[in-house]
Amino acid sequence: MSLKVRLKYIIKNNLLFKSKKQHVKVLAIGVDCPSDLLILTDFFQIKRSSITFQNNFKPHLEEAEALGFKCSIECKDKHDLIIVAIPNDKKEALGLVSKSLKIIKEKGYIVFDGQKSIGIESIVNKLSFLNFTLISKAHGKLVLAPKPKTIPHSVEEWDNASQLSLNKNNFLTSPGMFSYKKIDSGSELLGNFLGKNIKGQVADLCSGWGYLSIIALEKNSKIKKVCLFEANYAALMASKQNLKDPRACFHWEDVINLSDQEKKFDFVICNPPFHSKAKYDIMQGRKVIKTGYKILKFTGSFFMVANKHLPYERNLRNYFSKVDKMTETPYFKVFRATKPIINP
Repeated sequence: MSLKVRLKYIIKNNLLFKSKKQHVKVLAIGVDCPSDLLILTDFFQIKRSSITFQNNFKPHLEEAEALGFKCSIECKDKHDLIIVAIPNDKKEALGLVSKSLKIIKEKGYIVFDGQKSIGIESIVNKLSFLNFTLISKAHGKLVLAPKPKTIPHSVEEWDNASQLSLNKNNFLTSPGMFSYKKIDSGSELLGNFLGKNIKGQVADLCSGWGYLSIIALEKNSKIKKVCLFEANYAALMASKQNLKDPRACFHWEDVINLSDQEKKFDFVICNPPFHSKAKYDIMQGRKVIKTGYKILKFTGSFFMVANKHLPYERNLRNYFSKVDKMTETPYFKVFRATKPIINP
């Protein structure tokens, strides 16, 4: 809602251009609360379909589509107003800045918005080439600027640095993905337990750029199929590049809402997210456990790694009769849960 507060402020104070009403094309990139944009339909007197909502995260796109916005994974059309929600990762953020500057119409405006908690100030410091107005409000900052006459060559490099490239372990990833610089230590630990006894149908929940599926397939010739479920489109596309095994199939899905996979899989493996909007959020992991239970056969096994301090044991026992802690380190713990409860 903080974006809405700051947008409301610049509208109230007549900081946005008012020409071309009813014909304004708006592009919102990376916004995680689509309803924050509804204020623009009244101000510009435009239909909701005049706002294009660009996002990698499927739940946000589904919410935006339900509101009547036009939705896109990547939009290259030029727009009068572009709003960029600055993400946590600095390279990803600068890449979005660079891309957005290429598609502003003449006499158009661009907005960069973010919370102080994710380091928006460091991005603002990079924007000295813009003639911008800075708004500080609701624990965040908003940069409003007209299209610049010239764009420094270094800004093009920001886009290049945000593209897919090989990480330290020679897997293709890009900034903004979970553990894009190298293999996550928790995933690596869980991978040690995906030995030669995994077989049949396997689901990888919150699969990211594909590491757990890669390890499972490398170690287990009796696997018939691994289904990777990932809500981040960019990460899923990276996993397709990293995993060429014909037994792999890829699903752009929010694992919380899988509805057509019940009791289908012999094994479920996962390293669920433990944060939401830069804060610890144990509910994310709990929801993944519930999905794992729903899609697992009664004879199946559920493998999960979690940060040591997150108390998932009770939640696992709500759904499984047998829960084994396979290992515990100073930072992580690995569980194998079996014998799903028929009516939890």
